[in-house]
Amino acid sequence: MGDKVGEISYSVGQDTTNQVAISADTEVQAVSLSTLDMIHKDESPSDIKMDVEGFETKALQDAMSVFTEHSLFAIQLETVDEEACGLLADAGFTQFFYVPSTHSIFKAQSGRGSNSLFVRQALMVIERQAATPERHFYGRSI
Repeated sequence: MGDKVGEISYSVGQDTTNQVAISADTEVQAVSLSTLDMIHKDESPSDIKMDVEGFETKALQDAMSVFTEHSLFAIQLETVDEEACGLLADAGFTQFFYVPSTHSIFKAQSGRGSNSLFVRQALMVIERQAATPERHFYGRSI
C-alpha cells in the first residue's frame, strides 16, 4: 500500500529486512502498489493492521475515505512516525500501546514507536479488551 496506485521497487534477498528499495539497492523487484481507500472501497472494516515495512505514512496519506468509516475504531501500525501520528490524530484516532503479556492497554506518551494501536473509540476498545478471555500459548497465559 502507498499513497498512489502504480508500481514500486522493493528490495529482495534481505530476509526480514526487505523494504521499499532505495537507490543503493541492487537486488529489487517491481511490486504493485495500491491505496488503502482502493483496497477497502466496498468494505467497512472495524480494524486494520498494517505492516508495510516502513511505508506506513505513505499508505495513510491516501486513506481519507477509510478514515471516515464509522465502523473503523482501530488501526495498528508496525512503524510509527510523527507524520503518521498527525494523520491519524486529524482523523480522530489516539495512540495507545497494547501489551499482550500483561493483557493491558495504555495511552502512548509520544508520537513515535512501533506496534502502536490507534483508537477512535477508546472506551469501547478498552472495555472490549478487558472482557477478552485469557488465552494459553506454550504454557503461558495472555
